[in-house]
Amino acid sequence: MSALLALVAHILAVPPAPDAPPGDEGATRVFRASSRYYYYRLAAWAARQVLVLTALFSVATSASKVGLAEVIHTIGIPVLLLELVISYAAVRLDYEKRWYLVTNRSLRIREGVLRVSEITISFANIQNVSISQGPVQRMLGISDLRVDTAGGGSVIAIGTQADAVMHTAFFRGVDNAERIRELIQEQLRGHKDSGLGDPDDAQAGASQAPAASDDAVLAALRQIRAAARELSAAADVS
Repeated sequence: MSALLALVAHILAVPPAPDAPPGDEGATRVFRASSRYYYYRLAAWAARQVLVLTALFSVATSASKVGLAEVIHTIGIPVLLLELVISYAAVRLDYEKRWYLVTNRSLRIREGVLRVSEITISFANIQNVSISQGPVQRMLGISDLRVDTAGGGSVIAIGTQADAVMHTAFFRGVDNAERIRELIQEQLRGHKDSGLGDPDDAQAGASQAPAASDDAVLAALRQIRAAARELSAAADVS
């Protein structure tokens, strides 16, 4: 099986594990989808294969009445077996090649096999972090962590998924979503405290700077006026 997966990964040109962003190599935390997420996807794959087999059996039964059954058995079964192997390998690789990286400054997410997409999000652009679970996910103890951004994240995509991930990124099928969210929120608080995480704070600071400058000018004018009065009083005395 390992040889089959390696062959399919080579044919599909699936890239290796992503590198940590430059400068964050020592602070990178790597998270992976839960093994239960793989079984969740595998169950969906098996359901699709049952539907395909049912449809093929129905066609073969109908075709036997017009003499096409032999053609379907000769061509359809080998094609179906090939599809089973390749589609299973794709499901397995989609799980194994799914990467979630959290550093001190950004997030990096890579997912997909047929279409590989990668997104890097700076903490300065993150607007909201939320967790969602469907009924089956609750049964399996997994969830999706959603990260909404202001649209400033840089996207590197192979395929056509760039538009879909430009403003939203997902940690899909994780069993430690709360831990990841707490880590992200901790980093966001650190960036905000250092003045790097909230553009509104920067604007507020910029708007307050002229006020401080005006106070200094006013104090200087008062000192000049007081000095002028002293000079005037001295002139009157003389």
